[in-house]
Amino acid sequence: MLIDMMRPPCSTSFVMTNLQGNFKKILGDLYGLRTWVEYGFRQCRQELGWTDYRFTNFQRIERWWEIIFCVYTNLM
Repeated sequence: MLIDMMRPPCSTSFVMTNLQGNFKKILGDLYGLRTWVEYGFRQCRQELGWTDYRFTNFQRIERWWEIIFCVYTNLM
């Protein structure tokens, strides 16, 4: 999906997508899943004590989860 964020205030924006069928329902359902994903991440952060930290680099996040899963599998 592509949204033009750098547009003048009195212009039209377009959303392009490759979704087929009932576009409004599909897009609404996909956006609705976002709430549950964010809720799950929030719960994980609280359980792990990360609520005071923010990660923005994907490689760091991916590496951190690799460490967590390695520790978890070694403990089981």
